[in-house]
Amino acid sequence: MAYISDKKDPIDTPQAAEAVAAVRQGFTLSLEQIGHLPAGEKDKLFDKCCFAYEVQTNSYRCPAGRRMTHQKKTVSRDREGQLERLIFSTERGVCAGYPLASRCCKNAATGRQINRSEFEPSRERMRERMDSDKGKAHYKMRGETVEPKIGYIKDTLSVRRFSRRGLEKVRIELDWVCATVNIGILLRC
Repeated sequence: MAYISDKKDPIDTPQAAEAVAAVRQGFTLSLEQIGHLPAGEKDKLFDKCCFAYEVQTNSYRCPAGRRMTHQKKTVSRDREGQLERLIFSTERGVCAGYPLASRCCKNAATGRQINRSEFEPSRERMRERMDSDKGKAHYKMRGETVEPKIGYIKDTLSVRRFSRRGLEKVRIELDWVCATVNIGILLRC
């Protein structure tokens, strides 16, 4: 099972993949299985992939089988625009008696919180697509054809940002960069 994000893949062993798959299928894990769940690099708490989202109830289920309900909604603004996040958490005190609470939440009395971005459904669909055999073959072909050219543009030509503003001007600038790369390819033939 792959986990696509901008950070290191937390599912790095077959036991971890098996445990995460069991959580996603709705099984409550044994303490041994829970011991194989991946943890975050900074805080060493269970990674978000260890919690299963249930669409019907709009809630998460933790590895111990406890339900995490929607508590609040936050809106943040950055350069790209507005981003909505839903905050899910367990009820107060529910995690206090849990033997592995120290690996799951910072404070067992308050429980664990999970953020869900408005873009999470799209990310999940992409993960599913990339996990399929067709997706892996497509990405492998892209890695051999397109990605080296993008790397060349970014690294060798040092085009990491556009110098113009506006979609039309950026398209023109990108056309010039692509034409440069294509002429270089033709000259090498």
